[in-house]
Amino acid sequence: MKSTVFGEAGELMADGRLSRRISAEEFDGNSLLSLTIHNLAMDTSEAWLLNISDTGMAVTTPCALELGQMVGIAARFKKRIPNKAVVMWSLQENGEYRSGLKFVSAM
Repeated sequence: MKSTVFGEAGELMADGRLSRRISAEEFDGNSLLSLTIHNLAMDTSEAWLLNISDTGMAVTTPCALELGQMVGIAARFKKRIPNKAVVMWSLQENGEYRSGLKFVSAM
């Protein structure tokens, strides 16, 4: 098994994920973690971390993120995270947008 930021990583998990997801609160001790996301045109949007794993994270934003869009991540967390990701999914829910981002750069 390989040691990761979030513990040990091995084979696929029962739900098909590559690594364990943890909540924002478990990750940084704060349930409302803010970060800034910017696209290639350097448009920025505030985002809030929902959960994170070794391979990506889920966020909420006030505006939609486009599927396949490359984004930069500027976070002010106690722990370091990768600074680039690709949008894997996005959906509107209760007037805001939830998106799944897959990390594409190392920490």
